Amino acid sequence: MDIINDMFSDNLIYDEQDEINMVKGETKEYYIGKAEYILSLLDNDNYFEFLKVFSKKFRELDPDKQSDVKEVMGIQNKTEIIYKDKIVYKDKKNTKPKLSYDDY
Repeated sequence: MDIINDMFSDNLIYDEQDEINMVKGETKEYYIGKAEYILSLLDNDNYFEFLKVFSKKFRELDPDKQSDVKEVMGIQNKTEIIYKDKIVYKDKKNTKPKLSYDDY
């Protein structure tokens, strides 16, 4: 996206004068480009705070869109349960001596 921004920098709607102002009703490409531009301005600490604020409305999204966001972020929904059989042998200790009986 940075290369595209550099190539078409004179034709972009968002620039330094329009950093904060968002135009409603634009195409999704406008918002993608605006988000990429904002992302380029953030370092890791600021990105963390920015992401916390933007994730407040995550639960309001459709389940399909939630799964798309989770996929992009690498969040797995599946819980994998592994069963492991443990075999225990109990040794019988005979404390009583065996008695031999004759039938004769």
